[in-house]
Amino acid sequence: MKLNLKFYNGSDSYSDGDIEDKIIEYIKKYPDNYEKAFEEDSSWPVFYHLSDMRKNVIRWYPFEKNSTILEVGAGMGAITEELCRKCKKVTSIELSKKRATAILERNKNAKNLEIIVGNYKDIVLNEKYDYILLNGVLEYGKLYMDSENPYEDFIKKLKFNLKPSGKILIAIENKFGLKYWCGANEDHTNIPFDGINGYVQNDDVKTFSKNELEELAKKCELNINFYYLFPDYKFPKVVYTDFSIQKDLYTEYPPYYYTKMNLVMNEHNLFKEIYANKKVDFFANSYFIELSKGKEEQIVKYAKFNNEYRDIKYNFCTYLKDNKFYKEIFNQEAIGKLNEIKEIYNYLKDKGIKIAVTHSYKYGIYTDKIEGENLNNILINYYKNKDFENIYIRFDKLYKLIEVSCGNKIENTSNTIFDKYKMNISKKELEKMHFYENGIIDIIPNNIIVQNNEYILFDQEWYEKNVPIEYILYRAIYNTFYDIDKIFMETLFKKYNVNSTIFTKLENKFSESIKNNSYIIVSKLCNSSHYISNINELQSDNEKLIQNNNILKEKNASIITKNDMLTNDLNAKINENNLLINNLNSKIEEIEILKNEISSKINENENLKNEIHETTNENILLKQENESILNSKRYKFISYIADIKNKLLK
Repeated sequence: MKLNLKFYNGSDSYSDGDIEDKIIEYIKKYPDNYEKAFEEDSSWPVFYHLSDMRKNVIRWYPFEKNSTILEVGAGMGAITEELCRKCKKVTSIELSKKRATAILERNKNAKNLEIIVGNYKDIVLNEKYDYILLNGVLEYGKLYMDSENPYEDFIKKLKFNLKPSGKILIAIENKFGLKYWCGANEDHTNIPFDGINGYVQNDDVKTFSKNELEELAKKCELNINFYYLFPDYKFPKVVYTDFSIQKDLYTEYPPYYYTKMNLVMNEHNLFKEIYANKKVDFFANSYFIELSKGKEEQIVKYAKFNNEYRDIKYNFCTYLKDNKFYKEIFNQEAIGKLNEIKEIYNYLKDKGIKIAVTHSYKYGIYTDKIEGENLNNILINYYKNKDFENIYIRFDKLYKLIEVSCGNKIENTSNTIFDKYKMNISKKELEKMHFYENGIIDIIPNNIIVQNNEYILFDQEWYEKNVPIEYILYRAIYNTFYDIDKIFMETLFKKYNVNSTIFTKLENKFSESIKNNSYIIVSKLCNSSHYISNINELQSDNEKLIQNNNILKEKNASIITKNDMLTNDLNAKINENNLLINNLNSKIEEIEILKNEISSKINENENLKNEIHETTNENILLKQENESILNSKRYKFISYIADIKNKLLK
């Protein structure tokens, strides 16, 4: 292992923040199983960087054993370890030194890995590679290339570092992925419908449609092969090609969502119609593309993983290659289960039951592809044509096959599968069941090919002791008709005396026994953390809104009529008021005239008052003067003489 800091500029320009330090701590704490960290922290970044499912994106790919590979944008090393396992030499480039530290810690025992810290556009590579991998990186092309055509120039630079016979491998979201049409936020901008609308609110990141990727390859003078990863490339559960997508292998899987979202449609139901109309390639949520200078045939046609929910000792990758189905183990813990599958094969073969020939190889087992029609599809076609009689005939034949596979019948019900899973079943119910020594519980229509009216089994993984035949039949009926018609499913249960309540509980117990703890924890965060709106409820709500709107329109019309009446009354009142105002103005003018007259009178009165005041003063003076005269001796003497005179005259 080598850590190359020659091209590091001293700055980590791309980061999830402090959570990356925690992730590095978890890597150190749980070196043998990073998913144990989910018990402490089930947040999206921890799940995203440490989930074993991330490796599925390249687990299926047929890398040449002695090949060299350049991984551009390695992140925190989610798939680097798997690359080191598959290829002779791995060179991983990562912008962030902190993330490179995580890669270093996860691969400290790897002798075929070199980690280069820096931007790919600034790094000088002195060798050419068999493979160059971009896992969720092409969409950030502008970070790597500062040009008018960053995505095209990015691939052309990668092409320069590629051997003549080499391949550029790119995993990326489809801008027209179905989850986006259903309303899921765009993965990079977190804006609903952003990619579908052409990223009008964003210019820093860009995903592509199938046609745009084809055009991009053409501009770079490269051939292109498409693989369709479901639910997406981040956590792939199944991989299809154009060869296999319409070959009765299709199964829909719900995506993981890192935030709670309100979706306008249910992706599961919608994909059935898209599949029926052969448009899965356009609506696939993610693509894995293979670019090459020459035309290359796709070696792997189909792949499927079961490590989403199964415990590590049951993990396999099943893929179709060279017209053979391979079942490859992920780790040494699964060898026990692999041997059990071989034992089931030998057991059924010894019973004279036809089963696909199984061979062993270094990493697992493989079977030749069987020509014929899948029994599951035959039954569904019968159902679509309402040919129930033939459905019963097929299940009668299946019942006999299951009975042969079960070995000896047992009467003692003291130690059965119900005891294994700690289920208390009444004696009355136990007496209704038919117990057998061996139970190959994977004998379901989807694992049966019909060839010249004979049933040929394949993919038989699970075996239980002391099993009621009704439970195996329950699984066969449930797996075929649960998503098709639950009422008809119950009809079949009744016909074959299957107690669906008991066996549903038993099936749940069985499923829990093979699940891993991380799935139970993370499923609460990812699969169950979002809310899918029911389209019928939305339609009903829309109809209610329309009804309410019509009621509001009627009320509004009534209000408008009343308003018009009030407006007319108001206008009449305004006219009356204007008349009153005119009259008032006239009165005001009269008042002004009166006011002026009064003011004049007041002035006259003031003048008169002043005159009176002056006269009063004069009167006072005259009064004083008179009093002075009257009080004088002279006046008194004259008055005395006058009185005498008057007396004398009398």
